[in-house]
Amino acid sequence: MSVNLRVRPLLLLALLLAVSSIVPQTAEAQVSGPDFKGDAGFDSGSQAPPGVQRDILINRYRIREMSGRLGHHINLEPSLELAVPRFDPNNRGAFEDSLFHVANLGERARETVAPPLPRPPDPSDQGWHVTIAPYMWFAGLHGTVGAQGHEASVHASFGDIFSYLNIGLMVAVEPRYNRIVMPFDFMWMKLSDDKAFAFDAGAISAKVQVHQDILAQKIGYRLIDAEKFKVDALAGIRYWHAGTTLTVESPSNSAGFDSSANWVDAVGGARIQAMLSPKFALSILGDAGGGGANSDYQVAGFIGWKLKKVTLQAGYRYLSVNYRPDGGSVYDITMSGVLLGVTIPLK
Repeated sequence: MSVNLRVRPLLLLALLLAVSSIVPQTAEAQVSGPDFKGDAGFDSGSQAPPGVQRDILINRYRIREMSGRLGHHINLEPSLELAVPRFDPNNRGAFEDSLFHVANLGERARETVAPPLPRPPDPSDQGWHVTIAPYMWFAGLHGTVGAQGHEASVHASFGDIFSYLNIGLMVAVEPRYNRIVMPFDFMWMKLSDDKAFAFDAGAISAKVQVHQDILAQKIGYRLIDAEKFKVDALAGIRYWHAGTTLTVESPSNSAGFDSSANWVDAVGGARIQAMLSPKFALSILGDAGGGGANSDYQVAGFIGWKLKKVTLQAGYRYLSVNYRPDGGSVYDITMSGVLLGVTIPLK
């Protein structure tokens, strides 16, 4: 009887000790919650309630969604420099892995940025442009002229150019819209030669005066429009008015003959412009045609010196026409000489 009384208190004490050791472990498990295993999921041994696990899953989903948005932003703006935070890899958190991938995406985007597009045409070179270019052509005169059945040979060498040009008015105007060019050229000149040779029998010499109006209107398209090289294809008309005064001198007397003629020739040609330097440009042009005349052609070359607002021009021009209608006037001449001018932009 005394033994049982002693055993019972000992059993009761052992039971209390066992219960006290089990309860703290369960409470600790409930407070600390499940253990993360990185991207592998939760610890299979976790005893967290379903509500706690659901909150943790929602938080992880939000973190992944935010990482995806950051990655998308970097893809849209690859050139933006972002300071990407780096976490301790011992934490094995999904958020650190996501940001690491986002940073890598940003670096790849910066490396694969497309090269810059070609610069579009300068807007100032588009639309309407107009230039005017007054000039002087110191032309010599070579060939044959005639009036009322009388003809004379005219020859003025290049060295006598200033002597044979009495007076002249010359101007070129060129409107342009984008690649459409419309050059206009007008010349009025008075030329004379006191040493002409008359073909009439018994005549010793002849004095020739030529009053000449030339109006050319063309339209063309700029086939090549590079920054330093341009090519224009041109076509149009050249209108001529030639008035000839022929004074034939002989031992006995002298006689004067006058005639005039008007005709139109269709011409076509081209113009090439090349920039030799930012200040100097070379222009070469030529055209040929006919209609009223048997032949009508010209070639010319100029050097332009670009100043602040204008361009000075200097060059050489050669123009030939052969007009021989049935009876009346004869105008088969070549004009050539130095040309000086200035080009002024109006628009």
